[in-house]
Amino acid sequence: MRVLLINPPLDAVLRNGSVSPVTAFLFYNSAPLGLLYIAAALLEAGHQVDVIDAAAEQLDVPGTVRRAEAFRPDVLGLGSTTVGFQSAVELAEALKGALPSVPIVLGGHHVTLLPELAMQHSCFDVGVLDEGEHTMAELVEHYRGVQPLEDIPGLVLRDSLGELRYTAPRAKWKD
Repeated sequence: MRVLLINPPLDAVLRNGSVSPVTAFLFYNSAPLGLLYIAAALLEAGHQVDVIDAAAEQLDVPGTVRRAEAFRPDVLGLGSTTVGFQSAVELAEALKGALPSVPIVLGGHHVTLLPELAMQHSCFDVGVLDEGEHTMAELVEHYRGVQPLEDIPGLVLRDSLGELRYTAPRAKWKD
C-alpha cells in the first residue's frame, strides 16, 4: 500500500502569530521523529512510504495537498501537537476535499491527550493513541482488507452512529 505521512504546515500557527523563536526552532529544525519511526515500521512491513515535513519545507496547505495528490496515497497519516492542531485540521479538511476516498489517520500528542476534542473533526477517520509504529502498521493492514478495525489496539474511532469508541489500549514496549 502507498502511505503518506505528513507533518502539517504551520498556516494557522503563523496566522495566529503563535511562533516564538523557540517554537520556530522546533518547527523548522526538528525532524518529525514520530512520523519517521512510523515510516520505518511501514517500510519494514513492505509498504511504499513517503513523508512530507510541510513545516520544515515551509509548504502551505494547498502546496501540501498538491504533493499528496502527486503521491496518490492509499492511506494518509497526520501527526499533530496541540499548538499545531488547527493547521492539521485545515490540512485534513483540504485533503478530504481532494482525496475523499483516502482514509486520514490522526496521531501525535494532541489526539493522545485530548481524543474527544481531536476527533470532533470529521476529517479524521481514526485516531492513534500513544506510540503509533505498530498501530499504524496494523491500520494499513485493515485498509488493505486484512484486519478488522476493532481488533487493532490503541485507536479512537467513530462507530456507525458517530459515537466515539476506543479499542483496547496497546501495551507499551521498551525498544
